[in-house]
Amino acid sequence: MGWAAPTHASDSPDPVAAPKGSPNHFREFPRPSSCADVARFAVRTLTGPLRVASPADLEYKAFDDGGHPVTLPALPIERLPPPPRP
Repeated sequence: MGWAAPTHASDSPDPVAAPKGSPNHFREFPRPSSCADVARFAVRTLTGPLRVASPADLEYKAFDDGGHPVTLPALPIERLPPPPRP
């Protein structure tokens, strides 16, 4: 579908600088790209190979550089609870 493979592990001490790499699969879009084209690509990925039938099937986890949880109240999907701290 056009996704690039991860370029380094998320805990890599010397990751490739963005936007040339990511610890996740990623896709760089040419400039200018319309938001509609990017959104269609995201929806095709979710509904095709990932088989997401509804936004209710999605969850997210978000955190800042310090590892503190970030809540996105405008995002209409469930947030995964943070893991217990040791």
